[in-house]
Amino acid sequence: MVLGRLNAFVCERDRLDPGHLGDSYLALALCVLHTRTGTLVCAWAGIEPPFVVRAASGDVEDLAEGGGPLLGADRDSSYAEQRAELGMGDVLALFTDGLTEARRGRGATRALFGYEGVTRAVQEETRRTPSLADAGQAVVERARQFAGGAIRDDVCLLLARRLERE
Repeated sequence: MVLGRLNAFVCERDRLDPGHLGDSYLALALCVLHTRTGTLVCAWAGIEPPFVVRAASGDVEDLAEGGGPLLGADRDSSYAEQRAELGMGDVLALFTDGLTEARRGRGATRALFGYEGVTRAVQEETRRTPSLADAGQAVVERARQFAGGAIRDDVCLLLARRLERE
């Protein structure tokens, strides 16, 4: 698998460059969609599991069976892939932990936006607006509002919808 090879490369790079030992960790997702059949294959390393929002029902299907740890953390790590079918109008969501870890409060009262907050926001915003760019901005804004106006980590959100070819 590609992620296993990339992990070995990152680990080997550290071994060959001891001055930077332990400095190379990567989080990424790789999803390939066959546009004619809708077959989706995803694998990821060190990020939140992607999910699909079904157009017909609005239900969320998380793709949590695949994945693995950050690339570069352990040479012997393995990375599973997960297959799913993406129907017409279904939305694939990939994102970093900056969204799920948007937090408010401190200590015992601290709360995270969480995976559930992201899935709910994507469900609602993609249903509310046909523009994925607008929906994505609204999801990030909801996380920011949850956190009291400031998110303290990097945020990346990718929304992709399968549409019929013209």
